Amino acid sequence: MTENGEKLKEGVLFRSEDLSKLTKQDIETFRQLNIKAICDLRMPSEQKSKVS
Repeated sequence: MTENGEKLKEGVLFRSEDLSKLTKQDIETFRQLNIKAICDLRMPSEQKSKVS
């Protein structure tokens, strides 16, 4: 739900915390979602702190 109470179209936006820790099953589920783009909105310093 958006800040003004509206809803996003279902299946358009997926939010995730840490893709580097996906299991094999998670990866298969992720593939089935047919995600077209991944946008990392963290600051460069945040990205470096989570390197696996």
